[in-house]
Amino acid sequence: MFAPVVERFKSTGARGRTDQIAKVLGYSRQYYYKIRNSEVYKSASEEKIKELVQSERKVLSRIGTRKLHYKLRDEFNAQEIKCGRDKLSSTNFGRYKRSFNINLFYNLVKAFDLDILI
Repeated sequence: MFAPVVERFKSTGARGRTDQIAKVLGYSRQYYYKIRNSEVYKSASEEKIKELVQSERKVLSRIGTRKLHYKLRDEFNAQEIKCGRDKLSSTNFGRYKRSFNINLFYNLVKAFDLDILI
């Protein structure tokens, strides 16, 4: 949240050094660059991870996260991407979300004569 504020301030053409802007907002210049670089790194690495996962899922669409991480581990190291199995499973790139089958619910209600307001 802090880095976009500084970028917006600079884009308006206002004159000011980054350290002065950061000081007014209550942060250090070092913190500004740390946040800016981490956001850029995260978005770039997530795009690379997404491309690698989608290319692997084209070949094997129903591959699990553990095996997917095992297959892509060498490519992550070659491209210097830090992505563990937990991060890969939490992002879950390329997976379809499962939906609830409402017709099954209605059929169960009818079959057991449950008094539920539908």
